Amino acid sequence: MLAYADVSARHRQSPGGADPCRYGEASHPATKVLVVAGVVLLCLFFAIERRVAWPMMDLICSAFAFSWPANASLLLNALARGSTMFIMSWYFQTVLNDQPLIAALKITPWSCR
Repeated sequence: MLAYADVSARHRQSPGGADPCRYGEASHPATKVLVVAGVVLLCLFFAIERRVAWPMMDLICSAFAFSWPANASLLLNALARGSTMFIMSWYFQTVLNDQPLIAALKITPWSCR
């Protein structure tokens, strides 16, 4: 939902033909509502997961000291990979003037690794 808040706010068309990039800023009310809703739902998920007998995600595993470096490494790997995929698709669309579908097909082999 947080990602949807960012993407949907950027792709809305502004009234009167104004610059659509300025319309998708973080100050837009729809973006604020979606970010708050995402944070509330995430907190609600963790509150429910702590109280059920058979949780979907065992939160006890994250309390072990040896799991934090591994989780931090996975997070940094995911951030680096995601940013690289974003920049490459952006490069294909802006510099090489590819259509979005063509750009997506060009980065598809990277997602298989």
